[in-house]
Amino acid sequence: MFPVSGTTTIATPLRKKRSIVGESENRPTRDRDELLTYYPAADETSHLIEGLTPHTVYHVRVRTCVINENMTSQNDFSSPLNDNLSCNVGPAATARTDSAPPSGQSDPKLKVTGPRSVEVTWDPPSSPNGEITGYRVYRKQSSSAESGRIAFEKMIYFTPDISTRLYADNDKELRPHTRYQYQVRVSNNKDETRSAWVDVTTQQDIPGGLDRPSVDAVSPFAVRVKWNPPNTPNGVITNYRIEYQEQTLDPTALPPIMTALTAPSTVLDATFSGLHPFTSYRVRVVAVNQALLEGRSDWNEVSTFPAPPSEVANLTVSMNDGRSLLFSWEEPAVPNGEIEFYRIYKVGEDVPLFTTIVRQYFFRRLTPYTEYHLVLEACTGRELCTRSPPMSFRTAETVPEDQPPPIVNFSNATAILVSWSKPSRTNGRVISYHVIRKALSRAKSKKREFLRRKRSLYSDDVKLFWFRDPIASSWNPDSLNPWSFNDVIHHRARRQINDDDGAIIYEVIDPKYDAYNYSDSDVLPYTKYGYKIRTSSNAGHVDSDWVYTETHQAPPEGMKAPVVEQPPDKSPTSLIVRWELPERINGELQTFQVQRNSSIPLAFPPSQFQYKDRDLQPFTVYGYTVNACTAGGCVRSDVTHMRTYEEAPLYVAPPRVAALNSSAIEASWEKPEIANGVITHYRLQVDEKVRYEGMKMLVAVADLLPHSLYAVSLKACTNSGCRQSDVTRVMTLEAPPAGLDSPELHVTSPNSIEVIWELPNRPNGYIVRYEVHRNDELVYVNDGGTTRYHDFGLAAGTEYYYVITAYNSQGQVKSEPPVSKITEPSTPSGLVSPSLTATSSSSVIARWDDPVNPNGVIMNFTLYVRHVINRDKKSYEFPGNIHTFEVRGLKYFEEYLFWLMSCTDAGCVMSERALERTLEASPANQMPPRVSLPYSDQAMLSITWSPPRDTNGIIRGYNLKRRRIMTSQTGSETLDEKIVANTTEHSYSDYDLSPYTQYQYQVVAINKAGEAPSPWSTAIRSGEAPPVGVPEPSFHDVQSRSVQIMAGIPRVANGIIRFYHVYMKENGTEATLLRVSTGLTKEQTVRSLQPFTTYKVRFEMCTLESLCALGAPAYVTTLPAPPDGQEPPRVLEVNSRNLTLSWNLPQRTNGKILRYEVQLRNACPSPHQPFPQECKLGAALVAYSGKGNLKVVDDLLPYTRYAFRVTSYNEYGSSESEWETAITGREEPTYVAPFKATNNISIINIRWPSSFVLNSVLERYELTDRRESIYKGFDPFHQLRRTGGEVHRFQVTAHTDTGIAKTQILVYDTTKGGSGSSILLTDDEDPPLEGPEVSLAKAPFYRTTPFILALALGVMLVIFLILAVIIKKRASGLSHQRQRSPMKAPPSVGRAPIGGDSMMHPLPLYDGATSLHNHSVHSFPSKSRDMLSVGHVNRSYSAESLDRSTNNLIGADLSFDATLFSPKIGPDQWERVSTFEDDAVLRRARYPRDEILTENDVISNVSKKKVGFNMNSDLSGGYSQQLRDSRPLTDWGSKQKLNRSRRIVQDDDDISFDDVGSDVTLTHIDKQGQLPQHYQFKRPYIEKLKQPGLYKPVDITMPVTYYSRESGPYTRI
Repeated sequence: MFPVSGTTTIATPLRKKRSIVGESENRPTRDRDELLTYYPAADETSHLIEGLTPHTVYHVRVRTCVINENMTSQNDFSSPLNDNLSCNVGPAATARTDSAPPSGQSDPKLKVTGPRSVEVTWDPPSSPNGEITGYRVYRKQSSSAESGRIAFEKMIYFTPDISTRLYADNDKELRPHTRYQYQVRVSNNKDETRSAWVDVTTQQDIPGGLDRPSVDAVSPFAVRVKWNPPNTPNGVITNYRIEYQEQTLDPTALPPIMTALTAPSTVLDATFSGLHPFTSYRVRVVAVNQALLEGRSDWNEVSTFPAPPSEVANLTVSMNDGRSLLFSWEEPAVPNGEIEFYRIYKVGEDVPLFTTIVRQYFFRRLTPYTEYHLVLEACTGRELCTRSPPMSFRTAETVPEDQPPPIVNFSNATAILVSWSKPSRTNGRVISYHVIRKALSRAKSKKREFLRRKRSLYSDDVKLFWFRDPIASSWNPDSLNPWSFNDVIHHRARRQINDDDGAIIYEVIDPKYDAYNYSDSDVLPYTKYGYKIRTSSNAGHVDSDWVYTETHQAPPEGMKAPVVEQPPDKSPTSLIVRWELPERINGELQTFQVQRNSSIPLAFPPSQFQYKDRDLQPFTVYGYTVNACTAGGCVRSDVTHMRTYEEAPLYVAPPRVAALNSSAIEASWEKPEIANGVITHYRLQVDEKVRYEGMKMLVAVADLLPHSLYAVSLKACTNSGCRQSDVTRVMTLEAPPAGLDSPELHVTSPNSIEVIWELPNRPNGYIVRYEVHRNDELVYVNDGGTTRYHDFGLAAGTEYYYVITAYNSQGQVKSEPPVSKITEPSTPSGLVSPSLTATSSSSVIARWDDPVNPNGVIMNFTLYVRHVINRDKKSYEFPGNIHTFEVRGLKYFEEYLFWLMSCTDAGCVMSERALERTLEASPANQMPPRVSLPYSDQAMLSITWSPPRDTNGIIRGYNLKRRRIMTSQTGSETLDEKIVANTTEHSYSDYDLSPYTQYQYQVVAINKAGEAPSPWSTAIRSGEAPPVGVPEPSFHDVQSRSVQIMAGIPRVANGIIRFYHVYMKENGTEATLLRVSTGLTKEQTVRSLQPFTTYKVRFEMCTLESLCALGAPAYVTTLPAPPDGQEPPRVLEVNSRNLTLSWNLPQRTNGKILRYEVQLRNACPSPHQPFPQECKLGAALVAYSGKGNLKVVDDLLPYTRYAFRVTSYNEYGSSESEWETAITGREEPTYVAPFKATNNISIINIRWPSSFVLNSVLERYELTDRRESIYKGFDPFHQLRRTGGEVHRFQVTAHTDTGIAKTQILVYDTTKGGSGSSILLTDDEDPPLEGPEVSLAKAPFYRTTPFILALALGVMLVIFLILAVIIKKRASGLSHQRQRSPMKAPPSVGRAPIGGDSMMHPLPLYDGATSLHNHSVHSFPSKSRDMLSVGHVNRSYSAESLDRSTNNLIGADLSFDATLFSPKIGPDQWERVSTFEDDAVLRRARYPRDEILTENDVISNVSKKKVGFNMNSDLSGGYSQQLRDSRPLTDWGSKQKLNRSRRIVQDDDDISFDDVGSDVTLTHIDKQGQLPQHYQFKRPYIEKLKQPGLYKPVDITMPVTYYSRESGPYTRI
């Protein structure tokens, strides 16, 4: 401020009021006439102006004003614009304000330019307030309150140049990633002003000071790495990366540096796997900060542990003599360590055969011709072994050994079935078996005769059955029916060579099976034979021991009914059975079988003819039969019936009894259920006295005592005895009491009498009250429970009379007569009860005094002692001078009553009773506590116990002791014995336990006298708990998508580890751990992982399902793999000739991406056009290959659809994206090729399909002729009718949505005939002329339209006539083909000639293209193959070809073998027989393998084997029989398998026989609606079958009818 002198004020009435603004030197000079600020000064001549700006020049004027005449008092004199004032302004004066410190200095602007550089800029102060003399820049390091460090301010820059306001701080003291503060200070000539401090953080730099890590191998595949943070992190460490490199001895090979895993910054210890065993690696740690700058430590070397070898070599055999093998082998391809030893195992065994370091082994003591399965194991250390795959070796052949003797499976009177198996040691391949037989004759003449008869009836052929199951030892059929087995393979054999020690009766050459059966039917009944087996191989033969057997006998005949008699002793439970020999024994009698009713027969020796049957039911009828048995069977006699004698009833029920009154009861009963005879009478006994005897069943018994309990029983009697029931008890009703004796009186003192009485002699009920009358006065009443009364207050020397009255519910009784007693004149009185003191648990001291009134000299004292409960009473007598006595021998802690009796010469007196208890004793017999585990998942036990058997006092508490059982290999010991509870309860729950630990408990019972410990309880384990100290897992077999994880052993298991869970997540993600595997073993394999990814893995171990503990984490990095999840490229920009593509990294790179490849091809569908387009995918071309992710694809065609895809490659493979399509931009169409015009006699064809490239959407084509439009449309062709010869000028224009394109003009001349000529012109050209002008020529007649139409009609008519003739001939040639019955064969089909030369005509053979249902063949049998006739043969096959196929089977030996049939099984049943296969026969008879039967064909009774029936009944009439187990066609080859489960002949189908003339026809009718099948037999053979006793079928020629759903029936013989 400054003063202004003068008395006037500034006034400029015509100017707008303005504020005063000072002018500084650096501001432009304002208008001098400008009014700044008006300060009224009134009449003063000086004024102080304040509020001005420092160091500013101001211009000040003084205005002086006078008042006009018309001014009123209301006018404002202070206003400079008052019109009533007249003013004048003086000249301006200039003044400058003084300087002041600068103000308004803004904060500096900081820009970090590097880890150790900061750029500082600032603005000048808003108010310099003087001349600026310089700027200073200060810096200090930011300090936090936690550090407590005071920041030091340092001036880093000064400049006097006020125009320089930028400073780059590159001080060496700056540290990376450090927070600093900057301040700018500005000064003028007055003072300086500071800005605020501004914070900035330098950029991060490469971490430094990372020490070499500590590396330790933890497994053959994993290494544990520990490291410290870097000394100078120079930033925020985000993660650590562990890198490793395999060490090699080859200096030319440099293995790549691999990344093992990436761990977060908080982890300084990690384990990684995926390494090779027994390999040297060097490992380092890379620290990565937020700026992705990496600091590496020095390498540290480590070697992994050895591991089991890989690729163990196979064994090689160098010697094989049948008993030993010499093996040698090579070293494993990948040893994974130093091989310490080799082992050789047998497959399936854990004990090695041989352990060696030498690669050779001599395997001895082997079985010849045996396959051995061995495994070679190579080991680099203990438990570090690998086995080779199993290898098989076979020893050489030697002579067979130990041929088991044959087994006789079955024998009867005419046949013996033996079976045998291969030798226990074949020692090679068996080439033959020989069955050798010898006979131990018993009836040689009969045998020879039988053999002659057998050989005349049968051929030398015998049967051999081989069963698929080893049933020889358990097969016991009822008869010799080998065809009853399903899967049987038969062989034909012949009897031939004789042996010195028997005859060879059968041989098997080149056997295929391990067991065989042989049925020898050339045997005699009841004859002993011996059999042995000779087994031969290439090295020799071996014979078995002889096995002997005997043929069977026949059953006896003529067995008479037995004689059954009652025993002489008349026993009701036995009968005597007698029998005789049968009339004809038919062999050696072996046993008699006696059968009673339907019971199991009893067997007796043949020498016994009587049997006493015991344990029978009395009075019961029994039927007896006797069977007489030999080895050949049994015969049954007729039934004989007999009844047993009577016996007492089996059981008599107790009678029902009820009381009628006080002297009578009523009894009733029922008849016994099992009387064992006829009841003659009943006896009722009351208290073992008979009170009734007779047949009544309701009786009243009187003259009984009142209110008395009686025992009542009943006897029921038959002629043979009586049976007594159990006792029933009953009580009679009450009656008035009777017989009450007089009471007993005792004078106890001169003043008292004691009255004692007994119960009435007959209470007749319960006594409920007693009344005592003295001198007819009622003096005492009680409830009937006391029979004593002490009457006091009597006069001495006085006679008193007493009467007792007893009452029950029915009345009363008085004692008679009254009794009296005179009180004594002077007896002692006032005897006090003894004073008692318990001195021990078994003794009490009694002390007493003389009576209060001795009434004389006390002669003696008697001390009475009685137990309170058992009322045992003792007495002790003492002289009158004794007043104390210790009673001994009492029970522990029991109550006793004590009283005294004192006597003088005049009498005695008794004291009152005193009660005392003995002292307590220590308890005894404390039982051990019962300990149980209530919850298996809690470490607690429940203990309960009972009081001791002998408490001997009051139990005041229990001490519960516990001790821990520690079990080791040397034994067990007890630890930590202590008291865990002091309680008065009988149970305790102990929670202070260690999980899964054995404990024992002891209970100590305590009373006042002592304590009683129990024995220790049985040891029991506490409940389980989660494991403690679960270690981090280890990793094995790390692959790109799987890893094998092995759990360690927890520090404390706390139970049995039952479950193992694996939790994983990708390291460095926020995701939670997920359970990825669960198992019961420590080793888990996790699959479906992402390659080249670090996972955090934790193992969870569980003792029970809910008791689990999670272990420490470990980290594993999967191996790299080809990329995965490559997304399609994105189209950024599209033009008509190029487009721009970009793409991203694959979703999972699985390694380092080396390059990208972009492929391009034409795609479908084509871009839209208004006409159909044919689109073909183009070949894929590589448009780009490189590391970039952006590509501009050039040289494309406009308006074309292209497909693109990206393939990313890393060092392990590639990943292709899906195809992405794009359509290029549009352009104007272009003309590329001329179009063409052709013509014939009537049409001109103009085509331009390749003349244009449209490059956009076609709107239309336009065809013009001589500039006139003749066609508009989308088709690239047009047909123009030719009317004659003329010259055309064609031009085509393509119109699209982007423009048009025109072709050249085509001049087409048709005047010269032929195909015409054409010339191309531009739009401006004229066609060339051949002469002076181009004239129109007339077309020849053969090119005119009428001629062409007439010619076409003529040609069509000729073609029609030709087709009509062909169709007519075709129809006439096919008219005869369906002239036959479609569903039934001719009656003549199937008639077979009968005679010795009869034969079976086989089925015709067809080639592979033949189908059974495409034709129908009727074969007619004849004696000559030339007579085979064929009718209605399908046109696909000629009669000659069919005849040739049929002749291939004519003459085949398909006759029946008579030994294959068995006797008839039951009445009216036919047995189906499976026959043998003869290779020689079947080789000719087998059907072609390519013949196909379809499921639609119904085939009945078809078999390549023969069919036989056993018939022994008269077939003269019609029969309805059943064929059992009929089956469809068997397997003829791999192409002809029919479903065996489809039964053709069902059990409920009808089988009928028609006996007409000389033929017997069997007809099978299917219940499911199929057509019948016919079988025909000749009468002579049926008659032969009817011969009695001959159950051998003969050869039968049988036709079989087939049915085809398409062609109907056809018959084969």
